[in-house]
Amino acid sequence: MAAVAGQKRRQADDSFPIPSARKRQAQVLDWASLPPDIAVTIADLLLAEDVVDYMSFRAVCSPWRTSTSSPRDPTLRDARLRPRRWVALCDGVRPADAGEIAFFNTRTGRRLRVRLPDLQCHSHRIVGFTDDGLVILFHKTTSALRVVHPFTGVSLDLPPLAPIFWAFVNDMYSIAWMNAALGTALSFEGKRFGVTIRSRTLVQVYPPSPTPSTRSQQCVVAQTIPVGFNNDLRVACYFHLVEVQGQALLVVRLPHNDDWRPYTFTLFAIDTSTGKLTQVESLGDCALFLGRD
Repeated sequence: MAAVAGQKRRQADDSFPIPSARKRQAQVLDWASLPPDIAVTIADLLLAEDVVDYMSFRAVCSPWRTSTSSPRDPTLRDARLRPRRWVALCDGVRPADAGEIAFFNTRTGRRLRVRLPDLQCHSHRIVGFTDDGLVILFHKTTSALRVVHPFTGVSLDLPPLAPIFWAFVNDMYSIAWMNAALGTALSFEGKRFGVTIRSRTLVQVYPPSPTPSTRSQQCVVAQTIPVGFNNDLRVACYFHLVEVQGQALLVVRLPHNDDWRPYTFTLFAIDTSTGKLTQVESLGDCALFLGRD
């Protein structure tokens, strides 16, 4: 009877087989078979934090790449795909043979070194970075600008700077008095504006006039900035171009003879089509943080 009972127990146990550890592991690790909608949801959450994590997720397997969109935006306009929170650990003054840039993530502390072909072939040099991590390169021969996404490699070519430079500099006198030097600049409504250091004139530096004969006249937006002080103090003031709630503003910082308040500020709203400057009395609930570079 005992033998029969033991045989029955073994038969009962055999009817409920326990899966092996290898089978359980295979079932758990089969991430490539995730439904596409779940893969997209995970990818969107990663993209909201960091485009590098999004790219790493897509690199895991072919099904995940198929379910998600490519991060290579040819226009560089999609703000989600830009390298936010990544700061370049260089100031642009580097050895001529340096073909890579070190980036630091301000949130996670992660550090990546990125090689850029344009730097490795020595045709470009770094002239700046955008606030959201894009690299601005300058072609040493043609003076053309190129904006590069450091992680996707997508680049956007911009027109050369030489025509803009010659719109302000046309003789040795202009070069000596630094007519092309800008103290402040602002991109607004697809155009680039600046205030010249020497003449204190509000100008449009991009796009330039198509005809050289009228280029210098069309560059000037406001010849006279009505700041309300004499010429002696005019040299000591500073100008700042900013955008506040869709409005281009010119901020003039003036010296003030007061130990407790060494500066006063005057704000002007800029009508970029007519060049009219209208004084602004209040920014409402907005605040400006200004500095000197």
